[in-house]
Amino acid sequence: MINITKPPKREENPFGGCYYLIGCNFFIQANTGKPSDEPCKAMVSFNGRDFPYVEKGSLFSDFLKRCVKERNVRLLYFFDEWDRKGTEENEIPVENIKGDILFLTSTHDESVPAKRNAEMLMKRLERSGFVYGFKHINSETGSHNLGYFPVNNNMLPREKKYPEQCQKSREDTLEIILQALEKWRVS
Repeated sequence: MINITKPPKREENPFGGCYYLIGCNFFIQANTGKPSDEPCKAMVSFNGRDFPYVEKGSLFSDFLKRCVKERNVRLLYFFDEWDRKGTEENEIPVENIKGDILFLTSTHDESVPAKRNAEMLMKRLERSGFVYGFKHINSETGSHNLGYFPVNNNMLPREKKYPEQCQKSREDTLEIILQALEKWRVS
């Protein structure tokens, strides 16, 4: 078990006090966000039917696998619909985080609109008067996989087309992550 103790003082942190490293898959919750609704009630539809909210562990259902394989449908479609139908009540309440935040994204993420989501979360933090520090670092050359991520690099289109650039971007962001983690005390 890893226990992270008290974060370092701001002046010790190389990122201006960013302690939470966040990947930006969403700025909108997948469910409706309404307390009165069923927690798994989808806020989006596909072909006129509810597209059910699925847990992280079952994200790649057979349906999604077939969409990607047979029709070249990317998951970005679902994020676009969430964004169009989302309201402020669906936004993830990122301002409830009690500490500094570092968002790491890539312009060329073909899986999720991470850069746009980070920008939306940054705006929400600004709107809410977030009292901690927050920063967004975006890679112009990487793919969806930033940091150390050896699992599916050969499956992503950008990774196939620009393997050296993507590898360099992963190494650069891994260094950013390691520098931030080095400032924490882990036992």
